[in-house]
Amino acid sequence: MREKYNTVKQAKSHASYEKDKLYEIIDEALLANISFVDEDGNAAIIPTNVWRIDDTLYFHGHKKSRLVKAATQQRCAISVVIFDGWKMARSAFNHGARYRSAVIFGTFSEVNDLAERNVIFDDLLNKMVTNRASQVRPGSKREMEITAVLKLKLDDFSVKVNSGFVEDAKTDLASKAAAGIFPAKITFGEFIRNPDLADDVPSLTLDDLPQK
Repeated sequence: MREKYNTVKQAKSHASYEKDKLYEIIDEALLANISFVDEDGNAAIIPTNVWRIDDTLYFHGHKKSRLVKAATQQRCAISVVIFDGWKMARSAFNHGARYRSAVIFGTFSEVNDLAERNVIFDDLLNKMVTNRASQVRPGSKREMEITAVLKLKLDDFSVKVNSGFVEDAKTDLASKAAAGIFPAKITFGEFIRNPDLADDVPSLTLDDLPQK
């Protein structure tokens, strides 16, 4: 639902309210900043790992953490950003960043059903490495007891995408300064083995990463 608070005000041509674009940003970024007001009335923001299953956003944390407590008691704002590169212009003030971003609003609820929690955790692991959940020890009873899994329906959001080339003023086009784009992309390097990993355990490879 479009409201005043979730409507992009600046550079409206970069705005979108389409869920497909929101999903793409969440799935690629995997990290977000969640803002809230703490118990002393101070503004706070904490980065955390987030992931999506269908139309629901998830994150997990210690049940006693202030983020978990706040997220289930008040409306939060969740910011997700992907940096796609620099836009180089012929004038100082026309430089900028290429990015894809989303701001999501809402109050999280806790997932208490054990079977549902297991599915959610498995999904997170398998987003890191294909079939990872089947390769490792599952969470212990103690680990599960102290960890909260929170969910939020993706209904309240706005997306903003800055892409394309710089549009310099006609009076600047004769400048000898180069104009264009320095693209940026996060890539994975080769797997680095843990020092205490047994020699007979095979390394993970780039082929083990989920293919997009």
